[in-house]
Order: sequence, then structure tokens, then C-alpha cells
Amino acid sequence: MLGFLGLVTLPVFVIRNKSYQMLSLMGIVVGLLSSVVPLFIGVQWFSNFLGYKKFYDYIGCAIPIMQVLEALGLLMLVRGTSIIMHKVKKLRRKDA
Repeated sequence: MLGFLGLVTLPVFVIRNKSYQMLSLMGIVVGLLSSVVPLFIGVQWFSNFLGYKKFYDYIGCAIPIMQVLEALGLLMLVRGTSIIMHKVKKLRRKDA
């Protein structure tokens, strides 16, 4: 769930902070998602004819891709919170 939150906040940080270093990471995430979603759809359609046990046999190759997406999401969540904390500290120093 935290990884998904990081992936959702990634475009917000790219647009708001104009951090184009994270734009390449966003391209990687979009590429991984564009390969996982058709895989799930295809396997779901194909396994309707074979049963649910075969669904889990064929979907096993998507698990490493989903784990990479989750790790990237957690990375972005940590990086986003560090950016926010840095800005808060900067504002506190400015006010003091």
C-alpha cells in the first residue's frame, strides 16, 4: 500500500518541484506498468478456460515486476517525505 502511495505521488512531485531527475524514474514506472497490465489481462482471459490453478502458474512471472514497482514506490515515498521535511526545516529557519 505504501508503494502504491509513492507511485501515486510521483507525478505530483515531478510537476510541483520541477525535478526532472525523477522524470526518468516516472518513465521506468510507466514502462513497467504498461507491461504488467496487459499481462494480467491476457492471463486472466486465458485462464478463464483452464481454471484458477493455472492462473497462478502463469501469473508468476509478474511477481518480480510488481516487487520492483513496489520498491520504486517506497523509494519515491521516502524521497518525497525527505523533500517535504527539508522544505519545512527551511521555512522554520526563515521564520526564526
